[in-house]
Amino acid sequence: AATTVGALDSGSITSGFTSIDVGAGAISTTGAVATGALTTTGASSITTADNLNTLSLISTDADANAGANLRLYRNSASPADNDDMGRISFDGRNDNNQDYVAARIWAESSDVSDGTEDAALLFDVMKAGTVVNQLNINPAETIFNETGSDQDMRIESSANANAFSFDGGTGQVGIGVAPAGYGSILTLAAAGNGSVQAGIDFDDTNSGDGYRLYANAGNFYLRNYDDGQTDLQVTAGGDTTIARGDLIFGTAGKGIVLGATSNTDANTLD
Repeated sequence: AATTVGALDSGSITSGFTSIDVGAGAISTTGAVATGALTTTGASSITTADNLNTLSLISTDADANAGANLRLYRNSASPADNDDMGRISFDGRNDNNQDYVAARIWAESSDVSDGTEDAALLFDVMKAGTVVNQLNINPAETIFNETGSDQDMRIESSANANAFSFDGGTGQVGIGVAPAGYGSILTLAAAGNGSVQAGIDFDDTNSGDGYRLYANAGNFYLRNYDDGQTDLQVTAGGDTTIARGDLIFGTAGKGIVLGATSNTDANTLD
């Protein structure tokens, strides 16, 4: 081992020794440090004045196992539930020359009981001056936007930028289109090419029967999609057509009221 009790300052350091021990001092170099292994018990910083890779972890092993490897290890003498395990923080400077956290990824040990260990992985981003959690992956569930901020979510497909969209302010959902925003909870849309309609399929896998509720060309339909027949149609003008089958009312409803404000025997077809 090479040992010094003070600082070691050099343009470059090359060592074939097992270790370099500088005691309470520091190693300062403007060049390269080449050694078999480097171990430090204090905080360390690597500073560059360019955009090259500040730190590279390189494995030259040729087998199929994982490498290179980065390990964040919290070696606690008294581990406890909900300990923070480690963080990767993306920091920068604002326009007032202050440091701020732009984003971070961190892990938490939810349960440290031997044999039933649980953990969570969280992703935070800065929003309007506050770091908020955007994604929380834990053993029980995966949560988007756990802090409840006004955060929209959108999933794109190869053909649609709004294959699935969620408005964080209103709680509305759009499938195939952005949420309508006029009181609806769910908005559906499709290409509208005649063979593709926006709708919901109800499929009974036991019987093989299925129905589709959908809108097309301004009309609303209920169709048995196994035989392709339309059972109910509501037109854009408000007309309702029952294409097949009967319209049946229970006796308690007294039948169909025609041109009356109340449902009585005098103005009811039974």
